[in-house]
Amino acid sequence: MSQEMSESEKQMAARLQSIFTNKVVQQKMVESIVHNKPLGWSRKSQATYYKERYALELKKVLDGMIANNKEFCFGYSWFESTFGLGKDSLYLRVYQSMRFLLEKLDPDGTYRKFWNEKIEMHRERGKGVTLRFKKEFQTGGPVFEPTEVIPESEEPKWKQKMNVWLESDDMTPFSQNSIILSPEEIASLEIQLSALGDRILSSITAHSIKLVKVNN
Repeated sequence: MSQEMSESEKQMAARLQSIFTNKVVQQKMVESIVHNKPLGWSRKSQATYYKERYALELKKVLDGMIANNKEFCFGYSWFESTFGLGKDSLYLRVYQSMRFLLEKLDPDGTYRKFWNEKIEMHRERGKGVTLRFKKEFQTGGPVFEPTEVIPESEEPKWKQKMNVWLESDDMTPFSQNSIILSPEEIASLEIQLSALGDRILSSITAHSIKLVKVNN
């Protein structure tokens, strides 16, 4: 990723510097914008899942927990079979999506308060990454078993697989045929891929997508 800031990033950095007078805090806030990593993380740290779409997925889960008082499990077997994610990768996905949600999409602190005060995240053998209520919020009732409901993505399967491929270290070319893309969908894909710069070579038509990673 380039170390240079865009104009919008420079404007945001200047605004943050006018708000926060402490130099250390300023630097951490600027780095979170330029490098898109959780606050306090170094530039070399990997934050594959520190992205808005994963944070919005987690937001739906937390909304359900708040509304229905039901615990939740990101099941190992489902994420392994669907995305090829191992146990450690799934934990990182949930943790980093939580950091993005609390740091960038929680202006009034609703989710931070709920996460810090009422629930705990666990890795449970044979199950998955669970979000459980703290014991004091289970008083007077049975110990809840987490509901293993995986949030359904609105994206088609091929696009989910493409996004996983884009975020992985897999250098095997990606190819998807027998699809139907509108001009708007093609344009949207081209914009998404253009954000990756010269790392990806692409050929997109109304019926196929072919992508190759460039090892710079």
